[in-house]
Amino acid sequence: MIKIGDLVAYPVEELAKMLNLHERTVRVMLRDGRLKGKKLGHKWYVTEETLKLFFNEPDIPEEEDEIE
Repeated sequence: MIKIGDLVAYPVEELAKMLNLHERTVRVMLRDGRLKGKKLGHKWYVTEETLKLFFNEPDIPEEEDEIE
């Protein structure tokens, strides 16, 4: 975790452990835009505020394939 003033941000490795996800899954979520983050140098970071917003968003149901 890094802290800059009131800003708290988590690197992918720490975030994956916190959420019990694989690091690769977190990176895919960042790449796909499902989770917002910033890249500083060679590392991605997700802010605490972004995590709160992510968990407060309503779930969007996945589209089911229609059988004709």
